Amino acid sequence: MVKFSFSAKIQRKLNWYLDRGHDIALYTSRYSAGRSEMTRYDNVSLFLERALSMHNLTSTVHYFGSRVSGTSVGRSDIDFFVEIGDNFCSPNSQEEAAKVLRKIKNAIDKSHEFKVEIFLPKATVPLLKVVYLKTDFKCDIVASSGLSVRLCEIINHLNSLQPQIIPLFHYIRIWIHLCGINIKRYVQFLLIFYYLQQNNYMPSIKNIQKNLPKEFIGDWEVQFDPSRTLQSYGVKKMTNFVNHIVGYFRFYSNVKFEELVLSIYEGKCIKRSEYKKYDTFKIEKPLCMAGVLDQSFNSGQTVSKTAMQKFSGMCQLSVEFLIQRG
Repeated sequence: MVKFSFSAKIQRKLNWYLDRGHDIALYTSRYSAGRSEMTRYDNVSLFLERALSMHNLTSTVHYFGSRVSGTSVGRSDIDFFVEIGDNFCSPNSQEEAAKVLRKIKNAIDKSHEFKVEIFLPKATVPLLKVVYLKTDFKCDIVASSGLSVRLCEIINHLNSLQPQIIPLFHYIRIWIHLCGINIKRYVQFLLIFYYLQQNNYMPSIKNIQKNLPKEFIGDWEVQFDPSRTLQSYGVKKMTNFVNHIVGYFRFYSNVKFEELVLSIYEGKCIKRSEYKKYDTFKIEKPLCMAGVLDQSFNSGQTVSKTAMQKFSGMCQLSVEFLIQRG
């Protein structure tokens, strides 16, 4: 294991946080917007639908992203998927999505409620960044497929059954920031989710989908039943996120990331040599974490080798500190 050294100042700050961070995480989680609080953003989607309809674009605007799942921080962007025609279940190609977004951009350019900031038609997932002028909310708009919307609905369903995951997420998020580890927040959340699966506090996605009529978005099954309970999934209830902090650090200080694919869909790890071959997966990356629904996508592909080494090493140091403190 690679050892990382820190200045005395950083070490004192980290030690202070490990002692008291649970209070900070609880405070932060109270101000993390969840789906129940999204009503204050409804005007944004309504004005967006109106702006599009005035230019003969009949649409339904869906929320997704951190503001829906309860993992937002500060003024996180509002993520929207614009459903036009059958693109919710039948994904647009990159070129088709770019054409749809160009039409949306042209409509928004003529509206008084929004201002276009950036248009990225050649991105892998074409993206339109706009600002809702009345409140200065920044919005990311996509038109590829409804897969991200359904993924967010599933995560939000499970988060609502296990609400202690939100303060646990914020505790780990702040810890990662203090350690100076470069891991995107969504990947941070997935690492927590996977850890909870290994301890029977979250079901596998395969489990929540079984025995339900099959629904597909593109090639991927997306069905789930929002009325189901933790008991029906056969998993335990988290009573206090603090009880899982040491377990999280201990678990990830021992994972052999270089050998494994972490699969939230399956709820288990799979040897890299045995994982199904997808041309788009990027199996050579230091962190292999299969997409929750789209298993051909490596959600951890942006995490560097240095970041993973630092993450594992700091997990070990944090376990030792917390156990020593009792």
